[in-house]
Amino acid sequence: MLDGNSDLNPNTTNPRHLDHAVRTGLVSAGFIGTIIGILYGLTHSAQIGVALTDAIDLYGGSSGVSFNTGSPVIASVVSIIPTVIGAEAKPLRGGPNFFLGRPGMQTTGHCGVALGAGRRALDEVTELAQNKKRGYKGAELLVADRGPFQQFLGESDLRLRVAKALCVETLEEAWGLVCQGITPPLPLQVRLRASGTHATEKASDIVSQAFRFGGGSAMYNFHILQKCLRDIHGAAQRNMVSDRAYENHGQFMLGFPGANPMG
Repeated sequence: MLDGNSDLNPNTTNPRHLDHAVRTGLVSAGFIGTIIGILYGLTHSAQIGVALTDAIDLYGGSSGVSFNTGSPVIASVVSIIPTVIGAEAKPLRGGPNFFLGRPGMQTTGHCGVALGAGRRALDEVTELAQNKKRGYKGAELLVADRGPFQQFLGESDLRLRVAKALCVETLEEAWGLVCQGITPPLPLQVRLRASGTHATEKASDIVSQAFRFGGGSAMYNFHILQKCLRDIHGAAQRNMVSDRAYENHGQFMLGFPGANPMG
């Protein structure tokens, strides 16, 4: 007889079974990624596949899927994959974008998100400022009539334009190379990453200030300024746009032999 809590009871679903199924699927995906990467010269696919395969604790007792990113297997196998399939392996499909390298491919999308959040917040607070009064009774002023807000608005518009111009300039330089099937050199790749960091920092500061000028109404979940604040600070958490990008750029400028765009 089987009790109602048995693992074999067809009328019950044991979370451990579902967890094992998920783990098995991820391991299978890892194997496939590794094989495809090696066969077709897709370095990143092979590296991710190895990392995924080794990282899954297939028979672990936890209810979640955990990744052991510090595994020595990952470190050793991933390090030799470029040697096995060629460090200069060219993508066989995907167009020029796939020649950008990891920093470049990340920058194209991330800059749009960061600068878009900054511009949206600035547009929203500009409209709000012309209708919202702040101050104690008898001394209320439209936010738009306050000097500090006017300065913030004018300066922020220029800061966003400068950040966007830097991203576009750097991407255009890289795009000219990838359209010829050439992966950008490492110094250009680190500038791609650093331009994304720069855009994120400027947008994050602008959105934060716009949120403060929005007052208490900006704190509601439905408010655009609150959404922009959440999105930009979430985006800024990515390691790709950390201030390490500036350090790496500086190392290339100084000619350090071990400089790495992804350092």
